[in-house]
Amino acid sequence: MLVLLWACPAQLACDATDGCLLLNSNVVGLGAAETLTQPQEVSASTIALSVEFCTASIANFAAFTTRCYCYGGSCTVPGPTIVTSPGATLTVTFTNSLGANPAGTVTANTMHSPNTVNLHTHGLHVDPAVDSIFVEVEPGESHTYAYQLPSDHHPGFHWYHSHHHGSSTFQVMGGLVG
Repeated sequence: MLVLLWACPAQLACDATDGCLLLNSNVVGLGAAETLTQPQEVSASTIALSVEFCTASIANFAAFTTRCYCYGGSCTVPGPTIVTSPGATLTVTFTNSLGANPAGTVTANTMHSPNTVNLHTHGLHVDPAVDSIFVEVEPGESHTYAYQLPSDHHPGFHWYHSHHHGSSTFQVMGGLVG
């Protein structure tokens, strides 16, 4: 799974040449294992990340159109792995390149606004005002997140995803994770 990580011990990193294995012996028509592609790794303090529609493929099994995180012209499911360090400031300019939301009434606790997104992290000890699930990045808009990581932040694998209320389950289940 794609995660935010820093100072990760070498023994925890996947071998980029061998990849990881998806055991799918219960899937009819496939061999015992298929190789999964490793996510793109980004080691920068300032990055531009966007959300676009793309076609995702799953290990010679299926292809589908979904919402993807894109970095440097590459749109993938999952999105890129972002590598940073304790004490660093990670600035992410987040652009929503999806089309307009369907017209209709927005009702709390129902699925709505599938093309409104935001960026939310798990495991980072950062200011909740910055990592707010209430930010709404509408189609065609951008938002800049500046995550200030504490100098004593523990290393580890962390993850990010869209957390717009009304569409987060739909987006995460569709692969909008990193």
